[in-house]
Amino acid sequence: MTPVEVRRSGTHLFHEVSVSQLIQGSSGGPAHWNQHKWQKYIDLVFANTSVVLDQNVDRVIVMDLPYLHKLATLLADTKPVIIEKFLWWSVFSTVAPMTLSAFRDLGFEFSKAVFGLQQRTPRWKSCTANVNANFGMALSYLYVKRHFDQTSRQK
Repeated sequence: MTPVEVRRSGTHLFHEVSVSQLIQGSSGGPAHWNQHKWQKYIDLVFANTSVVLDQNVDRVIVMDLPYLHKLATLLADTKPVIIEKFLWWSVFSTVAPMTLSAFRDLGFEFSKAVFGLQQRTPRWKSCTANVNANFGMALSYLYVKRHFDQTSRQK
């Protein structure tokens, strides 16, 4: 695991690379890098936009490139059924607390045992955090559009 002081370092977290370097992999990257369809990912990100990237000129900021290198190796070395189970568990553990109170109770008991949590997060706070995490950018856009004129937005 990457030490905390390294993870908090701006030079470790933010890596500026050309689109071409991202797609093809940069020096020091794992051999498994090219197994992932980076071009398809970029195409999906910019689908339904008028953005056209020049792979040799346009640059992107990749957060924590060493992590992505390790992830590429881990994914290549892990059986697909394990990855599938992890993804399903991730979905379930994210969605379950938003459904039945029994799932919230189980989650709280787990957090008490593992993390020493003393009290539950109030339901309103969980709901607000969930809305912000999932719709924060869209809601911010609507707020700015309604409350700021064009001149203010340009600043």
